[in-house]
Amino acid sequence: MLLTYNDVFLIVGVFFAICIPLLLLFKAKKKTVEGQVKEGEEQHMEMVME
Repeated sequence: MLLTYNDVFLIVGVFFAICIPLLLLFKAKKKTVEGQVKEGEEQHMEMVME
């Protein structure tokens, strides 16, 4: 049982080690200036308001 726990711990550790560099590849969303609405958001807001 202890050897199985050790193997799973190693596999999960490798998985997280691989995921960390992949997170750097994703671009962060740009924040908009207060009061400005991006294209598509305005249309979505109209649908929600109805």
